[in-house]
Amino acid sequence: MEKTITITSGNPIVDQVATMNLTGNIIPESWYHTIINENGKTNTLAILILADIIYWYRPTEERDETTLSVSYSKKFHDEDYLQRSYEQLMEKFNISKRQARDALILARFSTFDLITGAGHASPSKVPLKPHPQTSPSN
Repeated sequence: MEKTITITSGNPIVDQVATMNLTGNIIPESWYHTIINENGKTNTLAILILADIIYWYRPTEERDETTLSVSYSKKFHDEDYLQRSYEQLMEKFNISKRQARDALILARFSTFDLITGAGHASPSKVPLKPHPQTSPSN
């Protein structure tokens, strides 16, 4: 039997938003002040790309309805890390190769410590490995 949860916040718009199935990237507010360009301004593109990378590292929750146990996992296509080509970034974000490269460079040297490209096997794809312990706090 499926349970229906009714949201009653007292605000009809909040109640409607609560019923939406929102998924995808999450951007911590602190990134707007820590992922900045050489002029000290927020680099929104680097933030969007980094949020997309982090989304792929968020674990998938798996529930066993019989035992009620919950486990978490994440697999990348036969690789240890998420890998993206510049072309994939260009298509997804509608940007140039230079914009993609510059955003990855900025994200790499932000306080998030994104490791890109060092010693990877495929010249067409860049492994993207975040180091969450050094990420900006929420």
